[in-house]
Amino acid sequence: MSEKPVIFISHAHEDADLANAIQRQLEIVLNQRVRVFNSSNLRTIQTGQQWVGEIVKHIDAASAFILLMTPSSLTKEWVWFEIGAFWQKFRGEGLFPIASGLSANDLPVPFKDIQYSMVNDEASIGKLFTDLITHLQFGEIRNLDHSLIKQAALRNTQFYKTSPKNKAKTPRRYEGLDEGTLREKVREYVHEKYLEFHDKSATTIVIQQSPLLSWAVPIAKQNSIFAGKMAIYRELDTQIGLPDGASKKFLKDVCLLYGLLPVTENQDSITFRYSPERNQYQSE
Repeated sequence: MSEKPVIFISHAHEDADLANAIQRQLEIVLNQRVRVFNSSNLRTIQTGQQWVGEIVKHIDAASAFILLMTPSSLTKEWVWFEIGAFWQKFRGEGLFPIASGLSANDLPVPFKDIQYSMVNDEASIGKLFTDLITHLQFGEIRNLDHSLIKQAALRNTQFYKTSPKNKAKTPRRYEGLDEGTLREKVREYVHEKYLEFHDKSATTIVIQQSPLLSWAVPIAKQNSIFAGKMAIYRELDTQIGLPDGASKKFLKDVCLLYGLLPVTENQDSITFRYSPERNQYQSE
């Protein structure tokens, strides 16, 4: 592996254009003195390499970890795995979160309590690159062209606005059922997530927010609503097979029965805080 410092960009594949734009600016600002690991760049992982091993190796070697937080990335199991792996090793030192297409109310715990940058805010991105230069102790902030990142962010936002409309509507499995049955399907989904989250046989990683606050979460289950993952109603309707609007109608009330207390909520999504003592299903 190169002796250059490694910068790891954690992102969803839907955000490849934005991740690539950020990589280009990193390489320019940091004078080509870093190795940027960006899985959306075809040069990053060579043919025949074991991609899981390459991801873990580069997280382990990372001097800085850029987390691209978007409506898609915060629903991805692998993004949460990458976050947890980095946090377990470095305790958040060298973490540089960037939000795109999200407000503060959309961010799950612990990211709503961590300083982050907004991708379409020139001053905010400028500060992130300045902090990164300070962290690595080299680079030229005057070389930053925020307009190229902003253009990619605008294309990304347009993608999220238009992609659902451009896809043919898939018939839903539970279309036409009565409300009682739809509510039960939502309960079955939440109960499945509850069992997964409490599976003691699963390998765990430790997410540590501070020396006094840490928690262990099963690998591949850390993106659970029980761990603060944002629930996006439209995606849940599709995943479960519900008619449009069903998860928005029933999810909050069902989650309360499992000790999930609403933290943030808007018309498109909701996040919860788990309170085990309020869970009515612990005996199951």
